[in-house]
Amino acid sequence: MRTLKFLFVFFILAIHLGCDGGDPVTTDYATIRIYNGLSDVPLLSAKNGSTEVVANLNYEARSAPFQVKTTSRQTVGIYRQGGVSPIIQKQQTFSKDENLFWLLLGRAETAELLSINETTQTPPTGKALVRFVLGAKSTTLQYSLFLAPEGADFESVLIWAGNVGFKTLVPYKTVDPGKYNLVILNPSRNFTSKTITIGAGDVRTLILADPINNNDEFDLVNLKDNL
Repeated sequence: MRTLKFLFVFFILAIHLGCDGGDPVTTDYATIRIYNGLSDVPLLSAKNGSTEVVANLNYEARSAPFQVKTTSRQTVGIYRQGGVSPIIQKQQTFSKDENLFWLLLGRAETAELLSINETTQTPPTGKALVRFVLGAKSTTLQYSLFLAPEGADFESVLIWAGNVGFKTLVPYKTVDPGKYNLVILNPSRNFTSKTITIGAGDVRTLILADPINNNDEFDLVNLKDNL
């Protein structure tokens, strides 16, 4: 009889501890980073439901990562900083450990979202990895892309990619560290050239963007992915 009483007390105690939060519920998350490529939105914010998760994100800048739950359908809205109506609103059920890079491109009224599923990238020893996104909405042309060592004729190197249009993602390319000219050549043989320096071990995303200064043709945004 004493044994039964002990078991009964133990059972009641276990229920009490369970209801009291003795066993924490594990919530799984996905991770998102946002890039503000909206040329007419100088400051951008984002909300997960009603909670602000990104604030004061400058044009041509990328946010710190934030987490969203994977246990239910989530709503993520992109806003002008201080705005009440979203520029873009996305509803979806995310996957556990999903790592997303969302690029908002174009202008607010016609904003487009390029979503990239990220995986950890590690360059070979002594090398670097570089990828490219054409994020300039002001052009409708298809470009050819070259990455030439500084001082070299860009057409003396192998083409990196052809038929590169708006929202095109050109995958990572392994390169030696050093100074390069990134050349974007249009069908009329006119080209834009930007000089970049790449270090050993770097993993970088290069984004061609509509310029902050209207006197310039394009900006080149150089993001380091392996922070």
